[in-house]
Amino acid sequence: MIRATRTRRPPVLPPDRSYLTRIGGLPLRVIEAEVHSRTADGGDFGGTYRAR
Repeated sequence: MIRATRTRRPPVLPPDRSYLTRIGGLPLRVIEAEVHSRTADGGDFGGTYRAR
């Protein structure tokens, strides 16, 4: 697993919510998920996350 900035957009091979890509010649599987949560005081936070 690696962390990458939001601006890094690896190529999608093929397009679905889980896909294969290459970064620096290394083949990787990327898994995307939408995560949203509500805090005890009623606040909202979350977003799109990727596990590589």
